[in-house]
Amino acid sequence: MPHNIIKIRFNTEHGTTNLLWRILLDNKEYLATDVTIHVPCFTSTDTLIDGRLKHHITAYYNDLQWDNNRLTIV
Repeated sequence: MPHNIIKIRFNTEHGTTNLLWRILLDNKEYLATDVTIHVPCFTSTDTLIDGRLKHHITAYYNDLQWDNNRLTIV
Protein backbone atom coordinates (compact mmCIF):
# COMPACT_ATOMS: atom_id res chain seq x y z
CA MET A 1 0.00 0.00 0.00
CA PRO A 2 1.56 3.34 -1.02
CA HIS A 3 2.14 5.97 1.63
CA ASN A 4 1.70 9.69 1.35
CA ILE A 5 5.00 11.26 2.32
CA ILE A 6 5.68 14.82 3.42
CA LYS A 7 9.01 16.51 4.08
CA ILE A 8 9.41 19.65 6.16
CA ARG A 9 12.46 21.87 6.41
CA PHE A 10 13.29 25.32 7.69
CA ASN A 11 12.89 28.10 5.12
CA THR A 12 16.25 29.89 5.25
CA GLU A 13 14.97 32.45 2.73
CA HIS A 14 11.91 33.63 4.72
CA GLY A 15 13.26 37.17 4.99
CA THR A 16 10.86 39.31 7.00
CA THR A 17 7.90 36.95 6.47
CA ASN A 18 6.65 34.45 9.04
CA LEU A 19 6.62 31.63 6.43
CA LEU A 20 9.29 29.69 8.31
CA TRP A 21 8.63 26.19 6.93
CA ARG A 22 9.02 24.64 3.50
CA ILE A 23 6.55 21.84 2.88
CA LEU A 24 7.62 19.39 0.16
CA LEU A 25 4.84 17.31 -1.43
CA ASP A 26 4.90 15.49 -4.76
CA ASN A 27 7.88 17.54 -6.02
CA LYS A 28 6.09 20.81 -5.20
CA GLU A 29 6.96 23.28 -2.46
CA TYR A 30 4.52 25.10 -0.20
CA LEU A 31 5.25 27.53 2.64
CA ALA A 32 3.75 27.51 6.13
CA THR A 33 3.92 29.63 9.25
CA ASP A 34 3.26 26.72 11.63
CA VAL A 35 3.25 22.94 11.37
CA THR A 36 1.58 20.55 13.80
CA ILE A 37 2.38 16.86 13.37
CA HIS A 38 0.05 14.13 14.71
CA VAL A 39 1.77 11.15 13.07
CA PRO A 40 5.11 9.45 13.71
CA CYS A 41 7.98 11.24 12.01
CA PHE A 42 11.71 10.85 11.47
CA THR A 43 14.66 12.79 10.11
CA SER A 44 15.94 12.30 6.58
CA THR A 45 18.60 13.77 4.32
CA ASP A 46 18.46 14.32 0.56
CA THR A 47 21.38 15.13 -1.72
CA LEU A 48 20.52 17.73 -4.34
CA ILE A 49 21.80 17.57 -7.91
CA ASP A 50 24.48 20.14 -7.05
CA GLY A 51 25.71 17.96 -4.17
CA ARG A 52 24.23 20.03 -1.32
CA LEU A 53 22.62 18.13 1.54
CA LYS A 54 19.13 19.07 2.76
CA HIS A 55 17.82 17.78 6.09
CA HIS A 56 14.11 17.24 6.77
CA ILE A 57 11.52 16.12 9.22
CA THR A 58 9.72 13.42 7.22
CA ALA A 59 6.41 11.69 7.87
CA TYR A 60 3.87 9.38 6.28
CA TYR A 61 0.45 10.97 6.55
CA ASN A 62 -3.23 10.24 5.99
CA ASP A 63 -4.51 13.80 5.68
CA LEU A 64 -3.24 17.38 5.51
CA GLN A 65 -5.35 20.16 6.97
CA TRP A 66 -4.53 23.73 5.96
CA ASP A 67 -5.89 26.72 7.85
CA ASN A 68 -4.51 29.69 5.92
CA ASN A 69 -0.74 29.15 6.20
CA ARG A 70 -0.95 26.75 9.16
CA LEU A 71 -0.58 23.04 8.44
CA THR A 72 -1.75 20.10 10.54
CA ILE A 73 -0.54 16.65 9.53
CA VAL A 74 -2.71 13.68 10.54
